[in-house]
Amino acid sequence: MDEMLRVSDGAAVLIAAATLDHALRVALEVRLVADGVLDPDFLDAGAPLGTFQARVTMAYGLKIVRWPVFHDLQTIHRILEAFAAPREVSFDNGWVRELVGQLSTVVRWRAVGLRLGGPKAEFAHAVRALWVLLVQDASCIY
Repeated sequence: MDEMLRVSDGAAVLIAAATLDHALRVALEVRLVADGVLDPDFLDAGAPLGTFQARVTMAYGLKIVRWPVFHDLQTIHRILEAFAAPREVSFDNGWVRELVGQLSTVVRWRAVGLRLGGPKAEFAHAVRALWVLLVQDASCIY
């Protein structure tokens, strides 16, 4: 995750999304594919659960993730969409800063006066926290 601090803002968002998407895929595989409920092809690109957003929604629907994690994953998806738009975007943009400030971990850190640097650093730390939660949730399914 420290790599996110060394790359461009757009690359940091892509690394975050790919990392969390992989963790979601593993969590869904553990819950659905390992139990024979779902064909693994349904998680491939172009399939019903082949996108980050679809995996986020399914993970929440199956109670693999709880509301705060779901909210943060939705917020990260909104940040990803912002960086995918054909305009100049960075963590310095006011509305991107605002989205980062909505991440539940960032809200809690700020409430106790903890500042981890600028919005890019807060984003990277929030992604790390989400990744840990997703991995723990996936491992607790067994």
